[in-house]
Amino acid sequence: MRVVAVGVDVGFGYTKAYTVIGGEERKVKFPTWVSLANKGVYSEVESIHHGTKELWVGEDAKFSTNRIEISTIDDLSEYFSVFKEKAIRLLGLKGKNIKVVAGLPPKYYFVGGYKEKLISENTFITWQGFGVLIDTNTLNLLRISSGESVII
Repeated sequence: MRVVAVGVDVGFGYTKAYTVIGGEERKVKFPTWVSLANKGVYSEVESIHHGTKELWVGEDAKFSTNRIEISTIDDLSEYFSVFKEKAIRLLGLKGKNIKVVAGLPPKYYFVGGYKEKLISENTFITWQGFGVLIDTNTLNLLRISSGESVII
């Protein structure tokens, strides 16, 4: 199955994601907002599960009075997986074989264990600004073959 590489940038203001599929660029941008879902009022709003919590993410979080403040790197680290999932859904890639590339500022990449918290089976974490230094070793880690596009 072909791997789709997706660059995801989770920031304090917005989460951005980008990929190229069959020569077609796809990009999304949504607010880095998260809230506890309130299914009683807005049952049609799509939620994302995070542990035992059911959350609304991005624009959907505006419908909730239970918004969770995302103001520190610990908050971003805690909810990274839901922002990544929301980006994959908005890009129309749910169910595809995806490798996500995301970056951390060097001060968080090398200390605090944030890199280890964010790494998963389909997510490669590098430090921000690393795109100019990408090499074949990194491509091997991502299992991306020659000729595929990778955006970091």
